[in-house]
Amino acid sequence: MRVFRRRDRTRLQLILRGKRLGFPLEEIRTIVDLYDDVHGQRAQLEYVLGQIGDRRADLEQRLLDVQEALRELGEFEARCRAELASDTAGQTSRRSARSVSP
Repeated sequence: MRVFRRRDRTRLQLILRGKRLGFPLEEIRTIVDLYDDVHGQRAQLEYVLGQIGDRRADLEQRLLDVQEALRELGEFEARCRAELASDTAGQTSRRSARSVSP
């Protein structure tokens, strides 16, 4: 069993939160190192706020990209279904014409 000091637990929480939010390990290291800095929390918070802005912009762009991809997939699916329905209707009418022929 290992006993973690409060400082260690805080560092681990910072690392896990950074990973969960998608920060690269190098950014997480910088944030954790700022925690040890003389200016401590203020410098860390200012740095993190800048990183949050960058991360938010990245995630918002990814969201737009995913929404666009879903829209394109929906359009493609609709065209495929329409073509399949058209082809099925054409085959049905050709079968009917053949069965009526002498």
